[in-house]
Amino acid sequence: LKACADLFGLPYTGVINRPDLQETLIDECVKLKPDFIQNGNPVDGYENLGDGLGVSIKLADGTTETADVLVGSDGIWSSVRAQMYGEEIKGTSPDKMKRQGCSYSGYTVFAGETVLKTADYYETGYKVYIGPKRYFVTSDVGNGRVQWYAFFALPPGTK
Repeated sequence: LKACADLFGLPYTGVINRPDLQETLIDECVKLKPDFIQNGNPVDGYENLGDGLGVSIKLADGTTETADVLVGSDGIWSSVRAQMYGEEIKGTSPDKMKRQGCSYSGYTVFAGETVLKTADYYETGYKVYIGPKRYFVTSDVGNGRVQWYAFFALPPGTK
């Protein structure tokens, strides 16, 4: 993959499967503090305490925690991301054309993951198939697993 990026003068990018990233982060954190996970108490906001001083995290129950790093891993509509970029948390415009500060692209996406090894599996990191008002993308995420995304030109909110 790096050779292809170098050939076209593009930055190298890699894809990691979200569950793999979560497992890696959890495993490393558990080594430092076995009981570090606290479920059921969402982050309401945070305050950066300055270089090397960490972050103060305000939780939904009114308590605060401090940490070296806060990882906002609650998905595309992350409350941590919303605060970082000054966006309304999970806000959607009445016409559904804008959500979380992002304008609707004109495409609705369906996504999934499968196990598939193609003949060019070790040579191709991702593939894009383009058709009228639709396109399909596959991305290798390791161990024979492939994430796929199907984009269709559909009205906002289509399921």
